[in-house]
Amino acid sequence: MLEVEDGSSCHFCAISASHAGPFHACLDCDSQSLHCTPCIVDFHSCSPLHRLKTWNGTYFEDGSLANAGLVLNLGHNMSTCREGGGKVHTHLVTMIDVNGLHNVRMSWCRCYGFGSLASEMFRLQWLPATLIRPGTAFTFRVMKLFQMLSHVARKSAWDFCTALLRITDNVQPDLLPEIYRSFIYLQRHWRVARGYKRAGQIRIKEVGMTPRLGLECVSCPWPNKNIPDNWKDDTDADLIYATFIAVDGNYRLSRNNKGGGEATDPSYVGDDGFYAPNEDYKEYCRIRGGADDEIADITCRGHKSGDATRYNNSPRKASSGLVCGICARSAAFFHHGTVDLAIGER
Repeated sequence: MLEVEDGSSCHFCAISASHAGPFHACLDCDSQSLHCTPCIVDFHSCSPLHRLKTWNGTYFEDGSLANAGLVLNLGHNMSTCREGGGKVHTHLVTMIDVNGLHNVRMSWCRCYGFGSLASEMFRLQWLPATLIRPGTAFTFRVMKLFQMLSHVARKSAWDFCTALLRITDNVQPDLLPEIYRSFIYLQRHWRVARGYKRAGQIRIKEVGMTPRLGLECVSCPWPNKNIPDNWKDDTDADLIYATFIAVDGNYRLSRNNKGGGEATDPSYVGDDGFYAPNEDYKEYCRIRGGADDEIADITCRGHKSGDATRYNNSPRKASSGLVCGICARSAAFFHHGTVDLAIGER
């Protein structure tokens, strides 16, 4: 419910409603006073993602800054670009923020060598759904909010997108644009980009180094980092500077072979994460597969992991489990210390 004390004049310019046309109230500003169309547009020139209610003479109806005439200028500190002979070419974009969906009419800079529309949206901390004439974009705020909700509240992307649609229109959310498919792809890009940033690996490839997302265990000894340079001269070096690695597998954590597998849905991080390089691991399995198995016959009836009858060799399974190598002292996962299991825990 929206209540105002006086709607006869604009709060800024004091023009009367009979001479100014429809009055608007912003739902996201702390002040709920009414403003005329020129004043509400001028006041929100740098806040294009606020929601409006428009007084039609009888009741408040849904409005928007785009319908009120707001045009967001990208580049030149949100000033109008002087190129183009004074003509303003606008592009309507569907923006998704924490307060719902918005139609934003924007005009981008056309100066030579300035940048694309997507690059200008990145400067505003907006994440475009595509790099070529994007029609949909998400704010960094909404991406951060979902990442936190997925970790803490265990909310799915479907529930999150449904909530955003109902925040926008709780009566007919089905009439709004579909955002789920774009969101599930963008949130994967977002998490990968944040992971490289937090690991300090954004510009590693530019200097000829291989990026790695797996951080080194701080309690393990690493030469040239946290142990003396002459550590090999110590008679007890094998004991003092030893790394204790615990290895365990989970044969129940199987992964289905959906669609075309890794060919149609490749990893975004490649070999930069915790999994060992795929080609090297396949070569190892090829060589090791022809060797004699050193595992003794199982005599314990309760030991199920080595039971050959429980192996799932179905082509619908990309892997039957995984095995990880971690630090036995701090439980830190090692870079390239995780592989998929092909047959049980063997």
